[in-house]
This record gives sequence, structure tokens and C-alpha cells, in this order.
Amino acid sequence: MKYTSNSAFTDLNDQVFQFWDFSHIDPTGAQKGVDDKGNVILYTAGDLAAVMALNPDLKVLSANGFYDFVTPFYQTVLDLQQMPLLNQQVRQNLSARFYPSGHMVYLDGASRTALKADLANMYDSTVANTEALGRIRALQARVAH
Repeated sequence: MKYTSNSAFTDLNDQVFQFWDFSHIDPTGAQKGVDDKGNVILYTAGDLAAVMALNPDLKVLSANGFYDFVTPFYQTVLDLQQMPLLNQQVRQNLSARFYPSGHMVYLDGASRTALKADLANMYDSTVANTEALGRIRALQARVAH
């Protein structure tokens, strides 16, 4: 791509966390991001639940590495299970897969291949559902106007 930049790149580290504002009010009106002791809690499942309420045909695949040292093991699954979804049928659109990799699943060759197959299956089943595609197109048309 021949992109260059003079800016320094700083990944997640103590300095970034020290100055980052993690506070967030989710669609339920609850304050998220920091607990009552000031500890950072990264929680976006309420936002995902709100999007899934708008589009109940949305499919979600959570790709998780067995050797992830960033996200606590199984925490994403617990968050998905506890999402404030009013329509219980929408929960069937949530899936989680685990791969023998770390946090960035796609960096491991075998995991990347398995992830690609899982995504292809999800995409194929999604586009094969013509009723859902019709509802999504109608939703997009409403939002566009």
C-alpha cells in the first residue's frame, strides 16, 4: 500500500490505559466501563443487544483463542449468554468458536483456516435465508431515508 507515517504507534500499555476514558452509557442507560471501585470493565454486550433488537437477523460469531492472554477465557461467552436480549429467538444468532491460538486468532495458520471456514459457513447460511435478506433490505431502506 506504500503508506508511511511519522506518528508513533503505541499499542495497549499502562500509559494508554492511564489516560483512556472507559466510561460508557449503554442503550439500557446503565453506566458501563468502570465499576464502583474504579476498575476498568470492558463491556459492550448491551450495545450489541441493542443492534440485534433493531436487526434480529444479525448473525454474530465470536472467535476466541484458547491461549488468549488478553481476554479472560470464556468471558465473551458469558457476556453473550447474559446479554439483555428481549427476543430469546435472537440468541440463536449468537455463536462462539474456539481455536488453538492466542488473542489474534488469525495469526495462527491452522486457526486462520478454521476461522475462514467458519465465517464462510456463516455467510453462506445467511445469504441463503432469503426471508431474512428481505427484512434486512427493508431495514436498510428505512435507515437510508
